[in-house]
Amino acid sequence: MLGKPYKIRLETDTYRTGGTAVFAVEEDTGEQFCTLSVNLPETCELPDGAWYGKHWSENEGFLAQLVMQGVISPVPCLPAQSGFVNNILAYRLNDWPVSGQAEGPLPPAC
Repeated sequence: MLGKPYKIRLETDTYRTGGTAVFAVEEDTGEQFCTLSVNLPETCELPDGAWYGKHWSENEGFLAQLVMQGVISPVPCLPAQSGFVNNILAYRLNDWPVSGQAEGPLPPAC
């Protein structure tokens, strides 16, 4: 699946503890492609609609691709940290609260 083009949409939900959860869903199948957000204690300090992006492991490069395509934008706030992962940035869908879309070669599914 590496390098295969995917047509996705971004869907949002709310974590039980509050904060925005963001998922990439394959447009053709409706299956979840990956989870883009991560719920951290600092999430409650973010502005409405903002979320911390999971940029490591299977999501490496995914958020950068969405920023480059204009689907999401970084939110100016202090980066978070979780375990050995540093520099966890916050993002917002550019058309919040409506779902965003991106097309093109994306990283392999989670």
